[in-house]
Amino acid sequence: MAIYKDKKFLMKSDLAVITIHSGNGKDLERTLNSIDKQILKPNLNLVIIKEIKNFNINIYKKKYRKFILDKDRSMWDAMNIGIRYTKKYNIIFLNSGDTFYSKITIKKINKEIKKNINKVLIFKTILKYKNLYFYPKNKYFNNKNYSPHPSFVRPFLNSKKTDFFNENNYSNADGVWMKSIRNNKDFKKINKIISIYHLGGRTSNPSIISVISLIKFHPNAGIKEIVKYFLSKFLSQKFYYRILYLSKFEIKIEK
Repeated sequence: MAIYKDKKFLMKSDLAVITIHSGNGKDLERTLNSIDKQILKPNLNLVIIKEIKNFNINIYKKKYRKFILDKDRSMWDAMNIGIRYTKKYNIIFLNSGDTFYSKITIKKINKEIKKNINKVLIFKTILKYKNLYFYPKNKYFNNKNYSPHPSFVRPFLNSKKTDFFNENNYSNADGVWMKSIRNNKDFKKINKIISIYHLGGRTSNPSIISVISLIKFHPNAGIKEIVKYFLSKFLSQKFYYRILYLSKFEIKIEK
């Protein structure tokens, strides 16, 4: 395994934040505001937009930000575009609607990058729905399968097919991608919260498409997705999330 010690490489290995968006601009505003408030700014914030409503790009133009408009065919294609543009960086996906946990989050990530050169870094992510906050329990965090994408920092990689998302795998492409990267690199789990994943979007809810996709690629997961789909249809969304995450997360209510 190569360990890169060249100073020029290290300078190029600073964090790039990739943001994927399609839909209402309010979600994107929340994410970009979170990035702009960082004490230590990212080397690059690549924003890939398919469709947008109620959003003024000019307000959010920054030296470290690049917008790519109407180039992607799907969410996973957009993520692959992001990977192609950020080959020489450590990257994290902070997609539209999600936010960094605090103003010093990138500073914390950058510190860990310097301490763990060429390693995958996996931090903690809080899930949020309205006034409900779901904090991952340590037992779940230490599970080998824990790696939601707003807590997954991928180091520099050579361009290979396995570096990219399988665009045909609608529901679990991100999970498969992270597992593939993790299996081919050293990784370290760091018990620090760096992001808030806002529930309620299309990737956090089961659908007919997600059921079909999981049955095709991951039959056992497909059966679980069917159960989740029917629960989501008969329960309120808030109660559905409470049941879904009860065993793996501590639930806190913000008044």
